[in-house]
Amino acid sequence: MKKIFNILLIFTVLTGLFSCEGMMDIHKKYLEDGETVYMPKPESVEFLAGRERIVLRTVLYNSPNVKSIDIYWDNGNNSLIYPVTPSTGLDTVEIEIPDMEEKSYTFTVWTSDAHGNHSLPVTGFANSYGDLFQSSLVNQPVWKVALTEEGGEITWSSIVDHLAGVQIRYTDKNDEKQAVSVTNPASGSMALCPNVKTSSVFTYRSLFLPEENAVDTFYVDWIVHETPFPEMLLVNKAGLRVLEVSDETASDGGGMHMIIDNDLNTYWHSQWSGGNAPFPHWILLDLGTPRNICKIEIYRRMYTNYTDTKTVQFSVGDAPVWNSPSWKGIGNVVFSNIVGENMMTLNVSQSVDTDGRYMRIFLPDNNGRQTYVAISEIYIYVN
Repeated sequence: MKKIFNILLIFTVLTGLFSCEGMMDIHKKYLEDGETVYMPKPESVEFLAGRERIVLRTVLYNSPNVKSIDIYWDNGNNSLIYPVTPSTGLDTVEIEIPDMEEKSYTFTVWTSDAHGNHSLPVTGFANSYGDLFQSSLVNQPVWKVALTEEGGEITWSSIVDHLAGVQIRYTDKNDEKQAVSVTNPASGSMALCPNVKTSSVFTYRSLFLPEENAVDTFYVDWIVHETPFPEMLLVNKAGLRVLEVSDETASDGGGMHMIIDNDLNTYWHSQWSGGNAPFPHWILLDLGTPRNICKIEIYRRMYTNYTDTKTVQFSVGDAPVWNSPSWKGIGNVVFSNIVGENMMTLNVSQSVDTDGRYMRIFLPDNNGRQTYVAISEIYIYVN
């Protein structure tokens, strides 16, 4: 029995030796060139879009042996080897990749040392922009031009895609050229041109970023806006206050204060929830001080199919009581029943007495749908 055991032991040892030799054969080809060394890979890799270029922004940390950052694209057919200074600290590196055709790219990035060792790869994506993007750009539309106590006021219309800002050039009262820049103008927002010369025109151009973090800004050509700054002053709405209304549904449009918030998307609406309020409807407005009113612009609700509001009568006086006999009429406008005709202008004759601190906006009828009316915005101009 002991002899059999010894034979089995010898057989097991020999089998183990042959097995180990076989395993060494499998790994031998991987050990012939020595141990594989990996460089620290780039951290926080970010690709930034530009005009016919792309910028790589990355961070290297504790990389004393790194000699270059290697960038490959177009399936490895194009590359940029960017040398770096070895560092044991935290370094932010920005690399410009120039002469990039306008299209989307996929990048592979790694670090290398002097012996050809690489880090693990990092993949990223980016766009380059050029003439095609430039040709799609249009200037931010101007909605209205006014003159206020603070200066010229330019109100912007609908937002255009990729808009980053607007630059304005105008003439002041001393006939000197001035410039104003506006960042990310929203629809309905205003640009102020201090001390502007009345009846003068301005030029402007819009600025665009193809992407939020793009490194290059695109510009359109300067254009002359044909509507000049007027001679009449637009009353600053900060000095106005809505005192009272006949009725309202504040949950629809926002309520009575919306008629002086410079936003055409909000409005005052007569009562309809729980039953319609009968005619007449009215709004009392505090002008802050008596005004020499020369023009009024009134907007009804800016809704696709809205035509309800019809007659709007304007009066001024010194008693903020809606049915006071002392109200003095200064004119009225009548909206049509045509969809889209939502603004009316009242030009007040200079012979009309507009002296009075308060204004009554009186709405006695509509264009036929029950008793609904709605006012979006009012603009008051004075001499």
